[in-house]
Amino acid sequence: MKIDLTFKMQSLLVLLLSLGVFNTDIGQCNELGPVSVSFHNNRLFVETSLKPDARLIEDIAQGITKELVFYVDLFRVWKIWPDEFVRGIKIKRTMKSNPIKREYLATSEHERVITERRFKDAESMLQWVLSLGNIAIPGTLSDHEEGTYYIKVSVESIKQKMPPAVGALLFFLPNKEFSVSRNSEIFNITNP
Repeated sequence: MKIDLTFKMQSLLVLLLSLGVFNTDIGQCNELGPVSVSFHNNRLFVETSLKPDARLIEDIAQGITKELVFYVDLFRVWKIWPDEFVRGIKIKRTMKSNPIKREYLATSEHERVITERRFKDAESMLQWVLSLGNIAIPGTLSDHEEGTYYIKVSVESIKQKMPPAVGALLFFLPNKEFSVSRNSEIFNITNP
């Protein structure tokens, strides 16, 4: 009994599509808003927000837990060499919803501090989770050498973990739903 190779390929394609490996929402994607940088009290602050696509909003409405990881990195610009990573921070945010009870819970983990908040609706939870407001870069401006810098903000959505047996068989599947990044305008740091 022979099985046609095209049948195997079709079966694999159907399996991958049913697992959601390929994003079929062409034209809709998550996007980072402008990254703004400000200086206060000899410190550097960053502000931005993620604009979600319809799929992320729908998943939250259906009660699917989502985990987002924000990376806020400071880079120094070099003319000849590649840009130098100076320092950065990682912020992990999780969204959980129960559409039947209309409960919305979000957590934010930043510098070993975990903040948990409850919301009355999904919109207010999404607004809090997807916004980074006045995030301080560690250290002071005088800690950095004079030069030209920029901030790079990256966001990744981590897929929920599959059972170990399934994960071993489907090792080639990506573990991220999406990954987006955006750079701020270039700015100068001068020390007095």
